[in-house]
Amino acid sequence: PPAVSSWFKNACNVRFRPTIGPIKAYSLSWWKWWTFCQPEWHMSTGNEPTPLVTDDMGKDWDFLLVGGNNGIMCLVFSLFWWGSALKK
Repeated sequence: PPAVSSWFKNACNVRFRPTIGPIKAYSLSWWKWWTFCQPEWHMSTGNEPTPLVTDDMGKDWDFLLVGGNNGIMCLVFSLFWWGSALKK
């Protein structure tokens, strides 16, 4: 999503809160990004978000073991911005 790009452009400053724009647009871009981040074996077959539970849940998830701003922290912040925007 553009907000994530903006965060990276601001050196992943934890105090920086990017403007996410319209909630619907952010939601669509976030889900597209999230789907892109999934391993091939966990991809949805349609336009639906990636399933939370599949028969393949026991496969390798080691690719998620990335620390720092380029890893899980980026995901957590992107959800935080989304949740904060919903409260406004």
